[in-house]
Amino acid sequence: MAFGNSITATRKTVNQVFAQRLPQLLAQKGLSATVINAGIPGSHTGRQTDHNLFKIRHALDRFEMDVLAHHPDLVIIGFGINDAHIDSGGATGPSRIPLEKYQQNLAFIIESLQKQGSKIILTVPNPLGKKYPDYQNERLQSYLETVRNYAQKYQTGLVDNNKAFRDYQTQTGVSFDSLMLDGVHPNDKGHELIAANMAEEILRITGNTPTSLSAQKKLVLQLNPGPGNPRNSEGDFVTLKDGRILFIYSRFLGTSSSDFAAATLVGRFSSDGGKTWTPEDTPIVKNEGNMNVMSVSLLRLQNGNIALFYARKNSIDDCIPMMRISTDEAKTWSDAVPCITDRKGYFVLNNNRVIQLKTGRLVIPVALHETPPGAGFNGRGRLFTYYSDDNGQNWNVSQEVANPDAVIHQEPGLISLKDKRLMMIIRTDAGVQYASYSTDQGQTWSPAQPTAIVSPVSPATIARIPSTGDLLMVWNNNDNKDGNPIKGRRTPLNIAVSKDEGQTWQHVKNLEADPDGWYCYTAIHFVGKKDVLLSYCAGNRPKGTGLSVTNVTRLSLDWIYNKNRRLTIDHRR
Repeated sequence: MAFGNSITATRKTVNQVFAQRLPQLLAQKGLSATVINAGIPGSHTGRQTDHNLFKIRHALDRFEMDVLAHHPDLVIIGFGINDAHIDSGGATGPSRIPLEKYQQNLAFIIESLQKQGSKIILTVPNPLGKKYPDYQNERLQSYLETVRNYAQKYQTGLVDNNKAFRDYQTQTGVSFDSLMLDGVHPNDKGHELIAANMAEEILRITGNTPTSLSAQKKLVLQLNPGPGNPRNSEGDFVTLKDGRILFIYSRFLGTSSSDFAAATLVGRFSSDGGKTWTPEDTPIVKNEGNMNVMSVSLLRLQNGNIALFYARKNSIDDCIPMMRISTDEAKTWSDAVPCITDRKGYFVLNNNRVIQLKTGRLVIPVALHETPPGAGFNGRGRLFTYYSDDNGQNWNVSQEVANPDAVIHQEPGLISLKDKRLMMIIRTDAGVQYASYSTDQGQTWSPAQPTAIVSPVSPATIARIPSTGDLLMVWNNNDNKDGNPIKGRRTPLNIAVSKDEGQTWQHVKNLEADPDGWYCYTAIHFVGKKDVLLSYCAGNRPKGTGLSVTNVTRLSLDWIYNKNRRLTIDHRR
């Protein structure tokens, strides 16, 4: 949590303040973190009754509700400039909050947080620019020294913005005014400097060295596009009986990375739990569609065979999920058979989506997109499940999922709950994921309703953690509120755990946080009792590679549950 004044708060005239920059900086260093920004312009350390030039809630007015109530693991505290400021009377005029009162307020905030178990980083305010009289910086000096002294007294972290700005001027010969908008508030360059120093201090005080982090969260495979291979995406995993892991994904051919361009299915193998992968692709399924084959789901069936599901795409009116079976551990595959035979149409089955229930029933969630003749592709889907009780030889269709809110439904996923219900998680254009439930193993479904899972127009993936029984979700935790600088983007990529069958989610973390990144179409695969592999698209939208790059990342479940990790910062905008 970043708790402070207007230097902490977001600003329309700044692309990203330091708190907004931290997730990406820390992610680059291997640490997943997001930030609650509790900065309010004009705020000082006291209460409204102490000095209320600005009609706002000041630090002590909001400390309990805005900070303590969240039980933050780490709090960045940034107050002082407003406390020290002299409104009238020149060099001998009173500060808004007298120094002794400032010291009492700051000590109370620090001691309360440490009593609750939160780590703290104190920030020394930046200097005031040349437009302000010297006596303002002279008065500020005593407040700066208080912060520095308290960092030693209370053994907190410290980021000295005042020293950093002055050092910048000494080292570059350029006035530190160039780091500010108006002589008080840092500009983008100033916030970049603050964020860089803050990221290093967070790593230091939490003990998250690069070595310890890389052991818990590591990119183990990156499939980049190249000549004649414009896109690699949407794969899934299966563990073979000899212990190897097979990852099958869509390798696009030619020059186009469109969903309607040519693609084949190829595989990579790992013999060490996903830590390393074979360097070359193994052909799995050639391009048997008029357009492509893509969107892989792999499933170890209860009879021991491996099922491979994928989309065979012929046109915007003809896309059908296909199934192949391997009885020899993926050495060979049976002929492809369609999973939908009751009607023709364009059915979307995403990767890593097929499940088998304890009863043996196979269930696949699909979105039917019906495009009028001569029109462009219709993004509005009708949702169904198809289910088979004979290992895929015959398939039946469910009742359609009702859409009472008339939102756009797309790309459904499934998870089996402990009470034997099925939960369908649904991509929508409503700013949140929707959900529908089945009490009869996927034959009928409740009307789709909104959840509290904020999301852009992007799918979510949920799986059950075998070793704990909890649910694991991967999605884009990005709200749709005005003023959100990354509104609508498929970033950041987040992970969370539910201990109550999807009603609430905790241990929310960033996996990726580049604001220009494009993260989606995740596959989840557990390795033993302690690790999980995630594959996901991880391109860059400005570079035109949004869906063209696939990452495979290996995570420790201890990292997800915070067991060997000292920092977890939740995030709200």
